[in-house]
Amino acid sequence: MSSNQFTQSIEIPVEKGSDLCAMPLNHLLTPRQGVQRGKLDIQQVRDNGFHCQSVSFNSSFNSGTPVRVFASINHGNESSTVHDTAFIWVEDVTTSRFKACLVQGGQGAGGNTTIDWFAFQGSQSGVYHGGASFSLFTTGTQCNRVAFPQAFSVVPKVHVTVQHGTVEQKQDAMSVWIANISTSQFEVCLHESRTFDGPHSKLMVNWMAYEHYPMAWEAKESSEIVFSEKEIPTADNTHALCKNVSFRNPFYAPPVVLTTVINGGSNNANKACPVKGPLSSWLEEVTNSHFRLCIRDNAGYDGQRSNVIVDYLVIGDLDPCTNASCKYYSHCVASSPDQFTCVCENSCPSYEEQVCASNGRTFNNLCLLKQEICRTRGNYTKYHPGSCT
Repeated sequence: MSSNQFTQSIEIPVEKGSDLCAMPLNHLLTPRQGVQRGKLDIQQVRDNGFHCQSVSFNSSFNSGTPVRVFASINHGNESSTVHDTAFIWVEDVTTSRFKACLVQGGQGAGGNTTIDWFAFQGSQSGVYHGGASFSLFTTGTQCNRVAFPQAFSVVPKVHVTVQHGTVEQKQDAMSVWIANISTSQFEVCLHESRTFDGPHSKLMVNWMAYEHYPMAWEAKESSEIVFSEKEIPTADNTHALCKNVSFRNPFYAPPVVLTTVINGGSNNANKACPVKGPLSSWLEEVTNSHFRLCIRDNAGYDGQRSNVIVDYLVIGDLDPCTNASCKYYSHCVASSPDQFTCVCENSCPSYEEQVCASNGRTFNNLCLLKQEICRTRGNYTKYHPGSCT
């Protein structure tokens, strides 16, 4: 090891094989207690704006119990514009794999796309989950009421994802949102991506609800974002409403972020399912430190809209440098989710602004002094500006 580096480990329990697998495009994380997550990078979408791609789980789930898959869409870790809406769903879900599909809306200029996904099987501590099936419908909006097996003490966080029973059925692309959420129930609504594109059948919505996420999920944040009914879309955001959300702590790599859009929040819990849809949400970018969330609704530019709430769940590994302590003027560089290295400054500027060290040596600038202290683990420091002589 170089004298310019000091490797340290932090006490985070890590199971064997928990590092990111070296697989192109489809990044998988090792399952823990029936849970897996990952990112699917889609580099190219066909001219018709329709794309499906298979994802293999890193380890197969057990047979006999449904695997729930949840997904959200984003456009990588840097987005210079606001993209068109895209409609995503999962299909062909087995114990070893699933297929993720998308249809680009608007002008179809979706660009590179990433689908964040999260999958689990069986009972999850403190979580109710299931699948809401939809009967055949031909056009427009369809809503179903979902009752929790037992009421929560507070209004829970809810996440939903559409699952198709017929594979590669582009015309069944749907917007999905929830409404009228309370401690005992909610309504989930679907709206076809193109009017009169039915009939639509064999559609199901995977849902999960919780007050507090289980520790086994390795989630780090779960909260909500409110878009006020008074907010007006602007041309700068291609008439979408967008907000930046900073993570409480930086991540080692961009985390998996799941979002679900809610029409009106919990204040409309006793009203009939609103037919104000469609509602759509997506993430423009997800970085180590923040994400940018956008929504569109049918109120458009000057229509009357309700408050819109977006529940989000963040799952990933925190940056181990967050609470790191490096000595001798070294700085922290993360080498894995649970290990960091303290590294000396590699290069210094050439300008001259002399400083005198406490050991009597003169350095051309403060950076060079700190670099020398770091490389030699020197027990001296800056004494005063200017030459020692």
